[in-house]
Amino acid sequence: MMKNKQFLVHKIFLFFLLITVVFWFVLKNFLEPKFAVVEYVLEGKKYKLYLADEPKKWSRGLMYIKKLRNVDGMLFVFPEKTDCVFYNKNTYLDLDIYWIDGSSVVGKNFLPSVKKSKKIIYIPSPQRVDKVVELVKD
Repeated sequence: MMKNKQFLVHKIFLFFLLITVVFWFVLKNFLEPKFAVVEYVLEGKKYKLYLADEPKKWSRGLMYIKKLRNVDGMLFVFPEKTDCVFYNKNTYLDLDIYWIDGSSVVGKNFLPSVKKSKKIIYIPSPQRVDKVVELVKD
């Protein structure tokens, strides 16, 4: 009788573990935005960048990423010129921020990781822009 109870408890535990893994997989693959990779020339140098071209991707940005593979950063493209504020909440990479109006860089800032700064830092765009590039700082 005791072995049957242990077997049942073991089966229930495995069932809940399986449900947890499936739930995590579904959340990770269906709720996180999928970023296309584009090539972008900035100040004469070509970069491979994740493309953030919609609100869900804009708000996610490079948060929670500890290391990039095969890309140099992220390109944010907005449908119209806007005043932007970027910050380092949940950002583990040091970033150079390029503010772009049309095809012209109108400003550049450094945004340290939240681990380095020990606080959330907000950086406003110097003017209305339609693109922003975040490059991972080596």
